[in-house]
Amino acid sequence: MALAALVAACGGRGSRSAFVEDEHSAHEGHSDEIEMSQEQQAEFGVETISLEKIDFQEVITCSGKIHPATGDEVSLVAPVSGIITLAAVSEGVPVGEGFVIGSISGKGLSGGDETEKAWESLQLTKREYERDAQLLQDNIISRSHYE
Repeated sequence: MALAALVAACGGRGSRSAFVEDEHSAHEGHSDEIEMSQEQQAEFGVETISLEKIDFQEVITCSGKIHPATGDEVSLVAPVSGIITLAAVSEGVPVGEGFVIGSISGKGLSGGDETEKAWESLQLTKREYERDAQLLQDNIISRSHYE
């Protein structure tokens, strides 16, 4: 059918036998391809050009939504209340383990910053531990109190 359309489009000149039919060509499996010699191209008025890579000269604006593949989604849940500040990571950028994608701050919240409270508690406990270690070494407190 494509062969008849090509012959009709070229003015009906030539015949079906004018085309190269090689079942053992390098293009096996491409039944929609037509091979022609230079002479046949000239006879039928077929012109070809070479394509070259160039930069786009115009922008095509379009809209739509991109959805992740099923199973590629991950939900993140913060263990504390606060304001989330995202890092300079845009959607679709792959991230790995340990990659910081944002931070949570409770500053300015009515209950205060839970993370800051926990840090202060850790520092206080650390100072008490170091003080008790020195007191134990000086035999001022008992081992049971220290432990």
